[in-house]
Amino acid sequence: MNKFIPIILILFSFYGCSNNNNQVKRIPVAKAGLKVLYYDEIPKQSRIADSPADSAALIQNYINKWARRELMYQKAEENLSPDLRNEKSLSGPQK
Repeated sequence: MNKFIPIILILFSFYGCSNNNNQVKRIPVAKAGLKVLYYDEIPKQSRIADSPADSAALIQNYINKWARRELMYQKAEENLSPDLRNEKSLSGPQK
């Protein structure tokens, strides 16, 4: 039994180390305030087009719309009265 404990500990340490290497690297594309848009969040329809120029234009359009929506949402939250802000924080994020 005592022989198996070091082997189990070594296996757990290898498993723990390999877990960090398997994480998917997310590519940030845009940032609006504190929110970040990652490449994998852009719909695939926007990424696939007949030509690279069309694809780039579709992606740029999506990013611009996303940033505008996020900034408007953040500004709206800033403009909430303190009572509504407290009520919103009690109910949690509803985005």
